[in-house]
Amino acid sequence: MLIKSLNDGFKPLSDETGLLIALKPGGRYDSSSASFTVEIKAMPDGVDAGDPEAVERQLFSAECGQVYWPYVQGQSLKAVSPEDYGHTFTNRGEVMKVVAVAPRSRKYPIIATKPDGKRFKFTVDGSLGR
Repeated sequence: MLIKSLNDGFKPLSDETGLLIALKPGGRYDSSSASFTVEIKAMPDGVDAGDPEAVERQLFSAECGQVYWPYVQGQSLKAVSPEDYGHTFTNRGEVMKVVAVAPRSRKYPIIATKPDGKRFKFTVDGSLGR
């Protein structure tokens, strides 16, 4: 609830600057304080800052062509495609949704979330079943 309220407060600044400004899920809390990580990204052209899923989908589409596998010499490489955004799979009994890629991460380039918003990293084979 607190994170959503704070993210709603960032919307006017996002609209003014053209940057996506949001708190990452999680953070640390105790009885007298809280700390969060603020994430700032360049806003993709033609995407409304008020629709975080549209922003995530656009960023995924822009970066997914940079993730290739397998990393074995002599085998053909395949790229993650924009259609892989939103793919769901089960990990340890929990449903996960593919929401991002990390092109510079060779081992765990797929980022997926649980329904509560917590993010985890996965291999392409473990998340997309390829």
